[in-house]
Amino acid sequence: MDALYPPETYHVSRSTLSQQKVQDLQRVYKIGQRFIKDRTTHGAALALGFKVAGSGLAILMFGLAARLMGAEKFGQFAILFNIVSFLAVAACLGQETLIVRSWSEYSATRAFGFAHGAFRFGWMVIGVSAVTVSTLLWLSGSAGWLKAESWSLLAAAVFLAAQTLLHFSSHSSRLIAGFVASETYREIVWRLLAIIAMALVAGWGFEVSAPLFFSVAAFGMLGGVIIQSFKVRASFPGVVSLARPEYAAHDWLPRAAVMWFSACLEAASQYADVILIGFLVTPAQAGGYFVAMRIANVFSMISSGMINYTSPRIGTMYFSGDVSGLQTLLKKLMAITLILVAAILVALVIFGHTILNLLGAAFTSEYSTLLILAFSVSAVTLAGPVSAVLQTTGHELLYSRALVLSMAARLVLFLVFVTLYGSLGAAIAWGLSTVPLGLALAWMCRKKIGIDPSIFALIHR
Repeated sequence: MDALYPPETYHVSRSTLSQQKVQDLQRVYKIGQRFIKDRTTHGAALALGFKVAGSGLAILMFGLAARLMGAEKFGQFAILFNIVSFLAVAACLGQETLIVRSWSEYSATRAFGFAHGAFRFGWMVIGVSAVTVSTLLWLSGSAGWLKAESWSLLAAAVFLAAQTLLHFSSHSSRLIAGFVASETYREIVWRLLAIIAMALVAGWGFEVSAPLFFSVAAFGMLGGVIIQSFKVRASFPGVVSLARPEYAAHDWLPRAAVMWFSACLEAASQYADVILIGFLVTPAQAGGYFVAMRIANVFSMISSGMINYTSPRIGTMYFSGDVSGLQTLLKKLMAITLILVAAILVALVIFGHTILNLLGAAFTSEYSTLLILAFSVSAVTLAGPVSAVLQTTGHELLYSRALVLSMAARLVLFLVFVTLYGSLGAAIAWGLSTVPLGLALAWMCRKKIGIDPSIFALIHR
């Protein structure tokens, strides 16, 4: 052995190996430094930070409501909240997605008249739709369609109109006035107002009710819409404002219809579960599932943050031909997402039971439901902003068809598992139907567009 490997050879090899390790560490350090200093990284981190903060406030807001209202009343409130939130998405009529696609496309091609017209067209449609749908909710609810008090219905109708306006205002202000102007009022302000109002009312010894929540939340949302409108007016591009508005309703309406259909399917995926659980089992179980899903939705907030940050850039970069730059952007975004998802997932596994107990002892039985939802939603998050990629690059019809198949499978699974296992069965059905959808959509992005928005982009070229 000594003849084959003399001592001096061993020492030289060992020294060479040590130098190689040092060089590798230096290379990793330099890459990390560039990553941290990159402005794209800062923007993505800010976007995800807003969403995580919004998710934390949502958990606190609904947790406080659950603790102060009690399991049964909170379950009834959760059902009404989910109905109203679904209708707010439906009332947008696809305009919140259409303005992102149209503004990006027309700005990239310097068709400023159409960009101006698309902005005005969206606000006209949203204004009429918000008033119409909220009025129909109040009238139909007053006729007995919803089992809720008259004041709850009236407050819910105002909340519906405010939420519809905020959806479009936030998407359009993100394009024109910037991310902070959009997300501060979309994610933070109205939730913070609701938390403060409930805490003050409970501290004064009064009952926290659904009308109080809806009224304060609607006030915060409408205030956000007004402030965003001022910021958009101050930041509106001169070349667009000076251009004479041009309209292409014959193109916009069919495109918006497909986007509206996809948005409704996404909203049904998010809100219909609680409604169906309340119908199939009890409002109390619906409330428990609602709490577990809201906690697990911290991952959905990260996914939403990715979509909000990238959607204006996806359309602009894609239509201008910068596909490689877009892939680089998505890679950086997914690197941050992976770190956040891993950290939050570990925290929920360790502290999930404690969090549920803080929201109310009645919700501790939903720990298994929470874990299944957390792992499922985190897997979907790691698939990346697939919906934004497909819908802002002209593949909205493909996306809507995939959602239809997923929702059909989910409905069947839901009816079977909820009947057998209640809220736990709903979590199982959600995971079995939604995780494969996320993976399939990421594969579609690679095949149809040549862009991988998922976590797998970090390990292959």
